[in-house]
Amino acid sequence: LLGGGLALARFVAAPGALGIALALWSFYGVQSAFFLAGGVRERAADGAGADRFERARRRALALLEDA
Repeated sequence: LLGGGLALARFVAAPGALGIALALWSFYGVQSAFFLAGGVRERAADGAGADRFERARRRALALLEDA
């Protein structure tokens, strides 16, 4: 998306303030489409997709329960 945004901004850029504004607007327009790109996975319901801190917390609690 970064390359596409930069390419579109370069394509629509023109001398003057309006051209710069249009280039910035088109760049950020492409960047705002990030959520449409996909590749974001849903977290598993069992907590397997939890973040590192939550996994570390669960391991620490399990170790404390065993002791």
